[in-house]
Amino acid sequence: MRLFDAALSPFSPLLAIFKTQLLTSAISIPTTCNIDLIAKPTIKYSSRAFINKRMFEMSKRLFYFSIYNHIIPFLGDIFLPNITKNVLRELQNSIHKAPKTKKNIMDTLSMMLNDAYPDYIQYIPQFPGFKGNEAIIPPDIKTLELKDFWKIWDKIPQEDRYIFMFMILTGCRTSEARAFRKSDIRSDHIMFIVTFDHEEKEVPVKGKKPKPFPLTEGLKNLFSTVPPNLT
Repeated sequence: MRLFDAALSPFSPLLAIFKTQLLTSAISIPTTCNIDLIAKPTIKYSSRAFINKRMFEMSKRLFYFSIYNHIIPFLGDIFLPNITKNVLRELQNSIHKAPKTKKNIMDTLSMMLNDAYPDYIQYIPQFPGFKGNEAIIPPDIKTLELKDFWKIWDKIPQEDRYIFMFMILTGCRTSEARAFRKSDIRSDHIMFIVTFDHEEKEVPVKGKKPKPFPLTEGLKNLFSTVPPNLT
């Protein structure tokens, strides 16, 4: 049972178009293989198992993008044991994206190699890292000034103010707030256990284990004012 039933903007159909383009433009992965591929799978061959293993993760859209647009085109026919630090450096240099995007792509490949170890590779090569011009600088976190908050508040419909205030008090994502349930409220804390992915499917929140968030006085006051018709 959901705590909030806010009239938020519906899921954009542009994402479905984006995913379709990724899949239709992706390099096909063979359904059959020879003995050599089983013993020493290529990136192209092993990518299917990697994707299938993570079909229900929030980051699957990133995996599709990284694998089909960068990793497979550059490394598709290379056997996993032949991937060295020099090969990784060449791949990283070939990605003409912002450092954060490059790191996401390289992290996807790192996860693939970790999955393959130790069954198909004896060691995981060292990744080049991001230094100098490629250093990743965390963006400044900007917060609303109180005067701007009240300007926004006045424009929000009454029925949507509860979920907006919930996000302000917890700092959670919109998808996490929408998926929040009454059963996630405990005696002295709340839990973020499920969320919605980009296809509006319920999935576990990011991270290995859900973490508690303190049940503050602000949250207690908010929960006490939520109308009973909001589930």
